[in-house]
Amino acid sequence: MDTQDAREAFEARKAAKAEADRQFVQLVRDYQEVFVTKAGERVLEDLAFQAEFMEMTPAIALQHPHMLSYADGKRNLYIQIVKMLREDADLHEQRIKAGELAKEEQDEL
Repeated sequence: MDTQDAREAFEARKAAKAEADRQFVQLVRDYQEVFVTKAGERVLEDLAFQAEFMEMTPAIALQHPHMLSYADGKRNLYIQIVKMLREDADLHEQRIKAGELAKEEQDEL
């Protein structure tokens, strides 16, 4: 692979990452839009209950590994939703824009 091919491959990976970052920001905003409503808050509360988020692992789950995995899966899904709600979409967007500005400045050199 020559230098030009390597640079093109690098730029393609960089563009793909920038697109993935933009999609992530939109997804964070989507989560926040859905769960910021009163209905969304009620659903989130129900998900916490259904995931038995604050409960100790049931004794039956300790006896049956598949039940433990099932319980962990429910909790992990709830945790993922809460993590997305805590993300700062504006901060991510600022970082993306800062990276694009740095690229433009580098291209001008």
